[in-house]
Amino acid sequence: MIYIMNTSLDPAYNLAFEEYVFNNFREDEILIVWRNSPAMVCGRYQNIFSEADIDLCRERGVALLRRGSGGGTVYHDAGNINYTIIKDAQGIGADYASFLNPIVKALRSFGVPAEIKRTSSIDADGFKISGSSQKREGGRVLHHGTILFTADLKAMHALTASKNGKYTSKAISSSPYPVANIQPAYGIPFGEEEFILAFKGRVLPPESKTVLLTKEQEKEVNLLADQKYRSDDWTFGCNPAFRFENLFNYDGEKVSLDYNSKNGIITEIRIETDAFNESRAEGALIGAKLWHKLDKACAEAGCPGLEKYIL
Repeated sequence: MIYIMNTSLDPAYNLAFEEYVFNNFREDEILIVWRNSPAMVCGRYQNIFSEADIDLCRERGVALLRRGSGGGTVYHDAGNINYTIIKDAQGIGADYASFLNPIVKALRSFGVPAEIKRTSSIDADGFKISGSSQKREGGRVLHHGTILFTADLKAMHALTASKNGKYTSKAISSSPYPVANIQPAYGIPFGEEEFILAFKGRVLPPESKTVLLTKEQEKEVNLLADQKYRSDDWTFGCNPAFRFENLFNYDGEKVSLDYNSKNGIITEIRIETDAFNESRAEGALIGAKLWHKLDKACAEAGCPGLEKYIL
């Protein structure tokens, strides 16, 4: 096994780093341990609009990203330790136990009573402390997971979408569970960087090599980050199709709003109300990109504030 060092806190760069290593380091088993600045990272097949509070994330400067693997939406910050293991695929179908067992063993060495739960999660004393997902391609598996160390759990809950209306979709939904940070819960006497050093030392076999990307390889990672992971076309435009329905009061009048979205764009919409001109509002919103601010369009259509009820 080789350890590929990545000290970046840039979420887009780090997702591109994983993908680059997965696509270009084809022979060895690989471990990467890394952290992100605040970000909401949704799974490849998720509806980001139902998973994250888009406006609040932007207000707080929290990055919104879509990763290449499945699974649920995860909040990241520098107190969340992420690990990636890449190796040859064994057999057919998802294999989580062989990846999670070394993580559980490492966590137990720190006094954390870790155990595998729900196939891809690790719990301790009834709280979820780690989630993971995988991508299989070309005979290789990329398995990556989180370890809640000192993450901002209040921010994690606040940035989850409030889901005002009803979403109907084939997209994968996240499954919330009670969560906890392991450092305060189990008195681990390390900060994040010290923990990373100790953790990788417990996971890596003896005599494993440490590798750094070359300057040229880093340029390729940055290019991938710019073209894909910083791209709205990837994060929002690859969103699964969904239907959204909402019934609410606007200026004392009932409003029924119902629209279909494909690739993050409103493709069909129907509004019923006596509060404003429905046809005018429908005309302003049809074709709208849901990741753009819709306040101007709603104001110009004579229904200012309607944007609050569209997601």
